[in-house]
Amino acid sequence: MEVSARWRRTGTIVLVVQLATAVVLSSCGGERQSDRQAIRSTVTSLQGALAEGDLAAACSELTEDAQRHVGDAGHDPPTTCERDLLLIYRSLEKGEGLREPARRKIASIAIDGDRAQVTVTANGGPAFAVPVAHEDGDWKVDALYGDIPGGSQDDNFINPGEGEPRATRPTIPPPPGQPRPVSTEPTTGVTVRGTQRGGSRRCGRLTPDGKGGGCGGVFIRSNGQIEFTVRTLAGDLPFARCLYNYYLRIDGDGRTTMDGILSGGENPCNDVRPCLNRRKTDWPPWRGRIRRLPDGGYVHRIAACVDTCLGQFEGTLTMPLARHGRVWRATIDSTQVGDSGYLYGDGEWDWRIPGLAIAPTSN
Repeated sequence: MEVSARWRRTGTIVLVVQLATAVVLSSCGGERQSDRQAIRSTVTSLQGALAEGDLAAACSELTEDAQRHVGDAGHDPPTTCERDLLLIYRSLEKGEGLREPARRKIASIAIDGDRAQVTVTANGGPAFAVPVAHEDGDWKVDALYGDIPGGSQDDNFINPGEGEPRATRPTIPPPPGQPRPVSTEPTTGVTVRGTQRGGSRRCGRLTPDGKGGGCGGVFIRSNGQIEFTVRTLAGDLPFARCLYNYYLRIDGDGRTTMDGILSGGENPCNDVRPCLNRRKTDWPPWRGRIRRLPDGGYVHRIAACVDTCLGQFEGTLTMPLARHGRVWRATIDSTQVGDSGYLYGDGEWDWRIPGLAIAPTSN
């Protein structure tokens, strides 16, 4: 009887714990669902306000940080959110205006504490992410454009390529079953050779700072201007058409660095540049890797961090790479930097590196 009673007491405790856990989990699930509804409402309200030109309503859907940084879209000091938004609208009226307005759909919402990431699709193009934050009891959009608004004018401005910790908005992975921005396409390694010391040799190692060693070190010019577009909840914002040039180095395993990235062309091109380091003393090179695809083609993937007067845009930039006559040609075609909303139009670069040869790694 004593053993039986003990088991009854234990069973009661287990049952109570199970019921309590179920209640807690049910409550958490309800809160998540409620948060998602609130986030969706905020994003759609902001879209509607921007479409109708109701600037006061639009600003009310932004966090204080995002409101302040709306004024960083230029070189004049920020004033108020409404005034600064009005200046942006007037600037758009003088130019091409927004493309594909109001064609934005929420694909998924991922929540992590008081932060969230809304994945938005736009007219069948690549999806982009919109950061959202919980502030003063409400969910609000935390940036109209970019991973960090305000670009170099923001204290969080940093190139992640140095391996330093970042003080920026976290990247929140989508919930299970939702599409992820990271490519899972299988690839294999490559071996890279170039003309060195009078003969064809495997390219050497890159220096730790990425600014020396390897093959190359030559200035690569874009074959014409490239259009840059910033994707927003209100529509696609044509930003600039620029020449886009850089110094390229490659090691024997296909690792690359792109340094001294320069933009030239119309006026906004001066505001397109790589991100500074945390100390704001240098522009670390972008680092990448050449890989071979299953179909026999090659791809160059770069960890890019672009700074503009609108904000900072970070993510993977993918360029197909193919032999073109005597040179290797890298191309882009409406390619987005990660899921940041920063879109490169059509462009190409000829890699004029003496004796450059790229081949799959021998097994």
